[in-house]
Amino acid sequence: MNKLHYIKEKDTLVCSYEGKMNFEDAVQQFAEIMQHGSYHDQMQMLRDFRNVELDFQSVSFDNVVDHSTSYVLTYGKVAIIVDDKVQTAFGMLFQRRVNNQPIELFNGLEAACEYLNVDAALIEPHLH
Repeated sequence: MNKLHYIKEKDTLVCSYEGKMNFEDAVQQFAEIMQHGSYHDQMQMLRDFRNVELDFQSVSFDNVVDHSTSYVLTYGKVAIIVDDKVQTAFGMLFQRRVNNQPIELFNGLEAACEYLNVDAALIEPHLH
């Protein structure tokens, strides 16, 4: 399940996910972000994957990243919160493939919010 919330005063889209996520789900989440009414090319994003179990066994990592990078336009900083080794590995490989974008991985909300210069108290109510 995806939960998106735009915090206008900080120009930040909060994307929170939970449950199993396969390749098709990942593709859908990029489409949802781009179709969000507040999306624009300079906004920041906080993407929280802590409640997600990735299941990309049916496709190669290159397919996932190639498809994902087709959606990567220009935008402000992106903070991705992960909490297991699979999420971290995918996040690091994705980060390397899109090295022209300001994407950083974090294992907690406070550090991610500090990177985005947003108070965690503004973000927390919009997470799963």
